[in-house]
Amino acid sequence: MTKHWLPPLLGAVAVCVGLFCAQNLGWTQTTLDAEAKTSLDKALNVIPGLTPDLIAGAQKEGTLTLYRTGYDFRGVVFPEFQKLFPYIKIVDFEATVGPLLQRYGAEARSGRNIADVVVNSIPGTVDAMDNEGLVAHYTPTSAAAYTSGQRDGAYYPFDRVLLCNAYNTNLVTEEQAAVLGTWPGIVDPRWRGKAGVLRLSTGGVSALTYYFVDEQKFTDFQTLLGKQEPLVMTSVPALIERLSAGGIEAAFFANDGNLHRLKRAGAPIRWKCPNPGLALNDFQFIAAKAPHPNAAKLWVEFILSTTGQRLVVDGLGLGPARDDVRDTRPVTTEPWYQAPTELYKYSWSVIDRRLDALRVKWDAAAANSRSGD
Repeated sequence: MTKHWLPPLLGAVAVCVGLFCAQNLGWTQTTLDAEAKTSLDKALNVIPGLTPDLIAGAQKEGTLTLYRTGYDFRGVVFPEFQKLFPYIKIVDFEATVGPLLQRYGAEARSGRNIADVVVNSIPGTVDAMDNEGLVAHYTPTSAAAYTSGQRDGAYYPFDRVLLCNAYNTNLVTEEQAAVLGTWPGIVDPRWRGKAGVLRLSTGGVSALTYYFVDEQKFTDFQTLLGKQEPLVMTSVPALIERLSAGGIEAAFFANDGNLHRLKRAGAPIRWKCPNPGLALNDFQFIAAKAPHPNAAKLWVEFILSTTGQRLVVDGLGLGPARDDVRDTRPVTTEPWYQAPTELYKYSWSVIDRRLDALRVKWDAAAANSRSGD
């Protein structure tokens, strides 16, 4: 057994291990076994601010329950996390963002505390949960590297995604696809009955999409959903998979993370991201009464570290949220790819207030639309 502690010295407050010293953490005497000490020594190279207390607490808990969206955390992130923290078993539940929040909210309000960390992309709803006391407050050691997409002390983004217009290169020529480089191009008669869109109420992507359409007025719901006769899908992965399989020729407002993933797997797709660009973040928060709070903090620390962000970019195919990590996805260097040069500015609180009115408009326009799933 190895003890990591220091006696009081002139009233200073410190806990030190090797070259690491965390200030203002309060006096502690933490005993780490050989496994935990090895874990701490390795983890400090990735997360310099870790403390022995956090490692010891997570080792004692032994489990992390993650409510997550459909990105390949299991294949890309989990193995690397468990190389550093092999004593933590990950239990994960996967769903789209809306059901994730509904499940967590119902459980938390009824006193059934199951989730430790919840992944989401609807800040307004989570802000309301935070105000209700359902979100634990924790500031990760890398917080200074994040300057957008966060609610300080409550949640931080782990990626940035763009919503773009995608097309199947086996069915659409580059000349035909050129019109998708502007937002009005999605209502070009060329796409009538040949494109797909998301259903409203499928999470942050669809909320932002239809708020943007309604605000910018380059088209209206009746034209987009009625005259254009798109296939309406309930999730981004299903939409992109249908596009890749040739079931539709184009997909509007598609998450570029899903696009990157399928293109890397060989799907015949490309996409255009018009100005102003629509960007949003996936983020995560720790449950207010997380059963495994120390393991939850380790997860947050890991995915927000530079190592975690490189996994997000190189493994998950998503843009980085951290300011000091570059987007090095291979597709960004291909000659056909062009990122937007300006981003659309919006407020999630405003979008949330408008959602009910948008849904009434959307439902009326989509009454006779084709359902894809």
